[in-house]
Amino acid sequence: GGSSRVIFTAGEAGEVKLPGVEEENITVRLLTPVDFEAKAKPYLIELAPRAELPGHFFFHKGEEVGYLISGKLQVRVGGATYPLKAGETIYLTGEIPTAWKNPGPTPAKLLWVAVR
Repeated sequence: GGSSRVIFTAGEAGEVKLPGVEEENITVRLLTPVDFEAKAKPYLIELAPRAELPGHFFFHKGEEVGYLISGKLQVRVGGATYPLKAGETIYLTGEIPTAWKNPGPTPAKLLWVAVR
């Protein structure tokens, strides 16, 4: 329950640990409480400078959308690598990225929404 909530405070966000990923390379925060039942799960993801992530952040079958707030990213989807820069959006309808990389000297901040 709880879907009548409208505002969530920064204090309600929680760190998400990704199995097999070094924490200094990536920070993932779920922006709503873990027990909040909703069709969309919003995350704030930060990749450290030069960090590489083999695979995807989540095992998620469904639509996902990301908006790069700052920095640069490269994402590998279906055998091709795509550059992503601040202000650009990535939309996945079921494809699962096989690699992420921050090629830049500054952290890359990504707003990510997984839709059920």
